[in-house]
Amino acid sequence: MANSAAPDPIPPLPKPPGHDQRTKPTPPPNHQRCVSFSEPIKPTHRPPPRKRSGCLTCCICCAWTILVFLILLLLLLLTGTIFYMWAQPESPEFHIERLTITNLDLTQKSELTYLTSRIDIFVAAANRNDKIGFQYGPTKVFLSTSKDMVNLGRATIPSFEQGPNNLTIVKVPAGVTNSLVPSADGQRLMEKFRRNEVVVSAELKGSVRMVMGGWHSESFDIRVECKDIATSGSKKASGINPRCEILLLGWIPLRQMS
Repeated sequence: MANSAAPDPIPPLPKPPGHDQRTKPTPPPNHQRCVSFSEPIKPTHRPPPRKRSGCLTCCICCAWTILVFLILLLLLLLTGTIFYMWAQPESPEFHIERLTITNLDLTQKSELTYLTSRIDIFVAAANRNDKIGFQYGPTKVFLSTSKDMVNLGRATIPSFEQGPNNLTIVKVPAGVTNSLVPSADGQRLMEKFRRNEVVVSAELKGSVRMVMGGWHSESFDIRVECKDIATSGSKKASGINPRCEILLLGWIPLRQMS
């Protein structure tokens, strides 16, 4: 009996998709491969980049500024000292040479009192410096009674220049016309005028600067106060030891004369 041919073997089934991926893990890329060490790797210490600070530069600038300021201040003080020793400056002097009341009259209108006055005041300015002159700007003059502060007149002294070792006397006409005053003050003023007992105060406000050759200093505001100018003689008031005080910048006393 003839042998029948053996059947062909059954081929194996194909592997399902993804079989290799489940059985064999995909190795990570080269830059993501994990390496295991017995000890942890310490990160390399890198010092932070140095930032250039402006603090040192600022301190150096401040130090130089202070040094330059101190040097300039020292030079200024040295120059002022040398100038003072060479020139020996003295402040100007003022006094009231004479004051004449030529007219003083009261007028009653509708129960109000009005004052009209005419006063000639002679202001003396003395410069005792040998090397320094003075240049005065326009100076305003205010006259009033010393006690009641009744306005007696206003005037302005024009600008003038005064050389070294010089005495300048300026005549200033002042007065008021129909100036309203309290009735009691006006009556009291007229009674004192009849008895030649009017006491006047004068205030001068202006500016002055020093002159030496072709050099002129900056202008400084001054105020001159002459108080208690007593009456002497018929309808005249002259300075009997009037106190004249010079105030630089309006408040710094320079000289007080008797």
